[in-house]
Amino acid sequence: MLVEKAPILMPAFQAQDPAGTGQVSYDVLQDVLISNDMELNDQVLITIMRRFDLKKDGHINYQHFLKLAEVS
Repeated sequence: MLVEKAPILMPAFQAQDPAGTGQVSYDVLQDVLISNDMELNDQVLITIMRRFDLKKDGHINYQHFLKLAEVS
């Protein structure tokens, strides 16, 4: 599903990141995924946050997250 949605998710994340930090909060992650028909349960979202919140500050690097879609 991520492979299919990656081309529309990147611009959606970028729109929520006007400073260009490459990072979004948990709430933004959830909102972007839901608004693009990727409603994930809380456990999956928590797992994503644990994996991609490298600084442990409640933000994920969405570019790293979307790199998962590049795996063939």
